[in-house]
Amino acid sequence: FDDITSLETLEDFIHHTADDTEIGGGVLGIFEIPEFPDEENAEQMEGIQESAAYQAAEAYFEAARNMHERGYRFGFSTTPELVEHFKVKGWKIFVYLPPFYVAKEHGEKPRK
Repeated sequence: FDDITSLETLEDFIHHTADDTEIGGGVLGIFEIPEFPDEENAEQMEGIQESAAYQAAEAYFEAARNMHERGYRFGFSTTPELVEHFKVKGWKIFVYLPPFYVAKEHGEKPRK
C-alpha cells in the first residue's frame, strides 16, 4: 500500500511506473479517520473501530491485500488535506485508469 500524504504524493501514485511492466493508475481509498487509534487506549480504540469510516478502511485493506497479489496498486489516505480536497464525508474510493486504458472514443479523459 502507498500512504498518500499530500496532493503531490497523490500525483506520484497515479503516474507511478517503477518499471516497464507497470502502466500507472491505481485504486485510492480516502478515509475520514482522525488518526489511527492507539492500541493501548481501549476506549479510544472502541469508539473509532465502531465508525463507518474505520470499518470501510478495514474492508478496503482486506480487499487490497487480496488484489495486490494480482498486480493491482492500492493507496490510502487519512490526511486532512486530502479529505478536505476531495470533500470526503466518511470515506470514498477512487479508481484511476492507467493512461493506456483510457478510451477517448467513449468520452474518457486522461488524468493530467
